[in-house]
Amino acid sequence: HLSLGEAEAGGIVERIDAQTSYIQAIREFVDMDAIRDASLNVLVDSMYGSAQGWTVAAIGEGATHVREIHGRRNPAFPGMRAPEPIASNLTEAMDLIAQGGFDIGLSTDGDGDRFGLIDEQGNFITQLQTFALLVYYQLAIREERGAIVRSITMTRMIDRLGEHFDCPVYETPVGFKHLGPKMLETNALIAGEESGGYAFRGHIPERDGILSGLYMLDFIARTGKRPAQLLAELYELIGTHEYDRVDVTVR
Repeated sequence: HLSLGEAEAGGIVERIDAQTSYIQAIREFVDMDAIRDASLNVLVDSMYGSAQGWTVAAIGEGATHVREIHGRRNPAFPGMRAPEPIASNLTEAMDLIAQGGFDIGLSTDGDGDRFGLIDEQGNFITQLQTFALLVYYQLAIREERGAIVRSITMTRMIDRLGEHFDCPVYETPVGFKHLGPKMLETNALIAGEESGGYAFRGHIPERDGILSGLYMLDFIARTGKRPAQLLAELYELIGTHEYDRVDVTVR
């Protein structure tokens, strides 16, 4: 048996830099200059997960300022049952934003593929609202068109948006093992599930929490509006929708 250090020294294990090429790739999906020039104050909660430092690195230097919390490795994920980007695990970030001085809060889960959103007032925007906002952004602001894929537990706001913008909506069982293939089959513009995982055309047919956050920043930079304003605008178009989730432990 070899230690990691011994394996590296012997040339058996080679370390690679995946961050640089990945960040270069996802920057191509948004207007990075507009995001950096927007003078936004962004709070990032990396939830002690593998995406720590990556959103900060992706945004880089500019008038937009980013503060990261829980941006260190801690596999115990203190203060949360699991590193899931939902309101019960984001109370520190929500409290910080509620005190003022931030325009938006972005969070990623333990492995960085799921995304959570907090508005400028410190309110958690649910996963269903977030997906509807991302769909609205793609269709109304970027004027993209294409199929939309949603899991069976995802909001029917997506169906309303599909009808309004004349885009087909496909429903799948839960899990990206179902959504991903449907994305490829239909060349879908976007796909999403209730857990907070969203995927986008031109990228991989899989969830990406970091790119989801960049898209939300691009949404704000293009419109000059903050998340609560954008949600109100969405509801003006398709009506108000409600959602809540109850987790029950069964022994």
